[in-house]
Amino acid sequence: MKKSIWVSTKKIEVLSSKITPNKIKIKVKNIGCVGTAMAKKWIEILTCKNEKYYLKTTLKDFSKKIKSEHFIRVSKGFVFNKRYVKEVYIGKNNQCFVFFNKNKYRVGRAYLDDLKRMIKF
Repeated sequence: MKKSIWVSTKKIEVLSSKITPNKIKIKVKNIGCVGTAMAKKWIEILTCKNEKYYLKTTLKDFSKKIKSEHFIRVSKGFVFNKRYVKEVYIGKNNQCFVFFNKNKYRVGRAYLDDLKRMIKF
């Protein structure tokens, strides 16, 4: 079976990958964070329940297939569901971090203005 994904505004279907072998449907609203993995050839999907799934695609391709109004890119390696960005910290030298599931992720300078607009800073 060919490895592929189908994305709509409601669910993501992962078909036959070596790491996640079963067909899995994940509601987009339950995706908290998507990051690059394994030399940027795979992405790691973290749900709001802290479950992990892997999918063979790039973060750029994945980002194109999901509705951008629900997600915000914070760096080259991470996209977050806006619903789960509960805390943003802006420190010295304009360094910015977002928090998801008790972990801290640095916001890249190129993505800082988009984040500020999102939180109406």
